[in-house]
Amino acid sequence: MIENTSVNELAAKKLLNSRQTAKLLGISWQRLGALAKEGRITRNEDGKYDPEQVRAEFEASKDPVRPSKLGLAGDYPSLERGYHQIRTEHEDLRRQMTANQLALDEGRIIETDYVIGTVGELLKSISNGVLAMGSKLAPMLSMETNAAVIQGMMADEGHKLLSELSRWKPSTKPAPNG
Repeated sequence: MIENTSVNELAAKKLLNSRQTAKLLGISWQRLGALAKEGRITRNEDGKYDPEQVRAEFEASKDPVRPSKLGLAGDYPSLERGYHQIRTEHEDLRRQMTANQLALDEGRIIETDYVIGTVGELLKSISNGVLAMGSKLAPMLSMETNAAVIQGMMADEGHKLLSELSRWKPSTKPAPNG
């Protein structure tokens, strides 16, 4: 029976009938007939198909512009991947997602949105401190004419601001949503 024949066994045969060829290509036998009728796939006088030739013609007949139902243009699933391999990959992905959620819950990883928000708070704090320096120093600087003293006062205020910012500690856990 065709159902019990592997794709590799079919490819090793010299000539294939329509159902075997359709299985080899991963398409219906009706679609195979349509491709043969369109001249995109060649069959011999006996109505049989050469596996190597039909694979090459099938690959060449794929429309690179039109996306397939399964994904990207010309993207067909590998016929060698079986149910168990796909199931194993699925379970591996589920395990990884569970591990990531656990690490997130335990605080071992932090969501990027939280990091972006925290960095935004830090930048806002720096901006506010720098903008406040002018109004804080203006009364003292208005009476000073010595450039070295003015520079020293500004440097001191800058060091105070940087010292305050160096003690800034963001929380390690984001606030719960909702």
